[in-house]
Amino acid sequence: MDSLVQITDIIPSAKLDLRYATTNNITGRVLYPEAKAFLVPDAAMALKKVHMDLGSRGLGIMVWDAYRPLSVTHALYNATPESQKHYVADPEEGSRHNRGTTIDQTLFNLASGQPLKMPTDFDDFSEHASPNFDEPDQERRRNRDLLIGQMEKHGFIVNEHEWWHYDWHEWADYPVLDTPIEEL
Repeated sequence: MDSLVQITDIIPSAKLDLRYATTNNITGRVLYPEAKAFLVPDAAMALKKVHMDLGSRGLGIMVWDAYRPLSVTHALYNATPESQKHYVADPEEGSRHNRGTTIDQTLFNLASGQPLKMPTDFDDFSEHASPNFDEPDQERRRNRDLLIGQMEKHGFIVNEHEWWHYDWHEWADYPVLDTPIEEL
């Protein structure tokens, strides 16, 4: 297996807002001791192409999450109410995030540094988070659909429940990992 690479080493102008490195997440606890984001090299290089395509529009990617150690998947699963567990990976099976093949992200304006308006914020467990939600706000819908289109163009698959969640199409070729962020 290829090693994981730090996204900002491949895409220096990508913006990080790693929610699990802060208390601004569904657990209310810091789950990553360092604000670093990692992917497998093939996914990182494809993401670079996405970022470059978006750059021609004055936009960039803002990363909310990428590689996630299996131990963090356990913490997220345990913190999620029973009625919403279908939104999070079962740690017994492992997550695609645990493989370093998945990224959670949004778009931001390169000039202002501000995120674009989207249908929801990160980890919204409502129907509004679906990439197929009939978003009434045209600007939010246009931004969401632009991100989905660019990611799909470069080999990523959008999650059926979350417009911000993208799996590298070869995710199944990679093993579940539990390497702590601070050891990468």
